[in-house]
Amino acid sequence: MTNIKISVPDDSAIESTSYEPLPAGDYELEIVSVDFKAFGDASKFAGEPGLNFQFKSSTNRRIYKLIPLFAVNEQSPKGAVQFVQMSRVSLVRALGITNAVLVNDYASLVGKTVTATISVQERRDMPGTKQNQIVSFK
Repeated sequence: MTNIKISVPDDSAIESTSYEPLPAGDYELEIVSVDFKAFGDASKFAGEPGLNFQFKSSTNRRIYKLIPLFAVNEQSPKGAVQFVQMSRVSLVRALGITNAVLVNDYASLVGKTVTATISVQERRDMPGTKQNQIVSFK
């Protein structure tokens, strides 16, 4: 039988890792990935197109935000208009880009940073469990 030497890993550096949400506030986030994704069946925007952004905080926390790509106008429900304003409009302004860049060249956004206002909310799918949510971008 071959004698294999394996060094014993030291897990002390990761013992303090927490999966608790970040405290509510403003954070500098890096865009890690962007992919097309439709809003899910449980959403009031079910089936509508969006861009699913994955952001990373300085502490390596990952936060996802589905940015709507559908159009709104004066006749749209107030909630839809506010949602678009606080997500797509604020992201485009914060990044200094246009909607055309957002839709047609979203891959170029990976690696860019943006400041986001983050809240802590209860997960709909897991009552009693808290998660971060991006409210808007600055």
